[in-house]
Amino acid sequence: MNKKIRDIAWILGMNVVFIVLLVLFAANRELADPMMSIVIPMLIVTSGALVYTIHFEGDLVIAMSAILLLEIGQMTQVLINEGVSSMPTILLFVSPVFGAVCVAVISYLGKKDLGDEKKAQKALIIVAGGVVLITLILLTIGRNINGTKAWLVLGPLSLQLTELFKPLYVLFHAVLWKSSLSHKKRFIFSTAMTLGSAGLLLIINELGTLLVILLMWIILTFIYSEKLLDTAIVLGGTLLTVLGGYGVLGLVYSRVKSKILLGEKPAGLSKKLYQIFDKLHQRVMIFTDLDQYMIEYKDEASRQPVKAREMIMNGGLFGSTRRTTIPIENSDYAYVGLILRCGIVFAIVVLVLFFIILYRSLLKSVRMDNRFESVMFTGAALGLILPTFINVMGTTNFSFMTGIAVPFISHGGTNMLLSVFNVMLLIWGTAGIRPNITLPAPAKASSEQKADTPEQEEIPFTR
Repeated sequence: MNKKIRDIAWILGMNVVFIVLLVLFAANRELADPMMSIVIPMLIVTSGALVYTIHFEGDLVIAMSAILLLEIGQMTQVLINEGVSSMPTILLFVSPVFGAVCVAVISYLGKKDLGDEKKAQKALIIVAGGVVLITLILLTIGRNINGTKAWLVLGPLSLQLTELFKPLYVLFHAVLWKSSLSHKKRFIFSTAMTLGSAGLLLIINELGTLLVILLMWIILTFIYSEKLLDTAIVLGGTLLTVLGGYGVLGLVYSRVKSKILLGEKPAGLSKKLYQIFDKLHQRVMIFTDLDQYMIEYKDEASRQPVKAREMIMNGGLFGSTRRTTIPIENSDYAYVGLILRCGIVFAIVVLVLFFIILYRSLLKSVRMDNRFESVMFTGAALGLILPTFINVMGTTNFSFMTGIAVPFISHGGTNMLLSVFNVMLLIWGTAGIRPNITLPAPAKASSEQKADTPEQEEIPFTR
């Protein structure tokens, strides 16, 4: 029997077994029928993804880890919403199509010749222009939800367009590092793109995506810059900018608040800076002084951190049927909802799966010959792991809460589209390289052959 057919049969069998276990777990929560309503489409989509991976000989471990995350996320959403999936079934079919189109575009761009400096600069301007265009669209017709004007509402469809900042930012750096620009120009362009994106995200008041962009800047510089000094400059500059900016915003906030107490209404730039710092101040207070935060902000949202702690404590090892709920539980606090309903064991499994994807992705990306593909591959892995890390640390009160979603686990159409795209990009990057395959050792050359064979120069492994 063909090896690919055996692999397909074995992997599909594992997938079916895992979905059955999830259904039985949901049935134990008295949600068997609603869970069954999404099993068939989920099985079709996930099985199709596995067959696709095996056919193109992509990394099966990455593919299987992502599919398990998708299936756990679907079950979590059903449990959180007490039998109703908040994720439209059609999204399971649209996401792979969207991902395939994006991967095809990336593949095409990777083959473009960017050796000429003018061509590279033109490509960089186009990508940066895409970020500016998204910002203009949001400022013009975007909808403000929870203090963030990051949403474009098209009938029943809501898209968080600021999520597109992340793949465009990675694409910018992929073009940048593939180009023939000098080291100095690369550093200047990278800094300009980062600061520009940060400024636009501040205008929109999208702090979660801003944090991801800054972390990507530090990591990509560390991996791909020729000089370690660049990483030190980026890291130090980021810290100084964040702390300095927070201090300046605090001064503006104090002055504007004094005027508000006197009956004046802020307007223009002072109003915008006041709103930005107020959101930052709330997140800092939640982490540093929760009691004072609950005194100053007497709304339902102020109870979220307290309720989140209760849910984590009540979850136990394998979850609870208690119906403790908090606002935005299916998106921002989805990981906490997973702990309550499925237990710490499931929560740990989710983190392990994410780190498996990160480990295998970075192990491959740093050894790629094509710098464009390498940066895109690394960016795809970071696009999955950084939001997860930020959300988990924030919702469990080990860090500041940013409101960013967990890929595959949290509700959100844009989040799902980009998560599937990132995984398909990772599979595309490993095409033709099967995991855990031991190549036969080459035959030993005779002494005469050794004499005729030129000695190859050893190339040391670098960042």
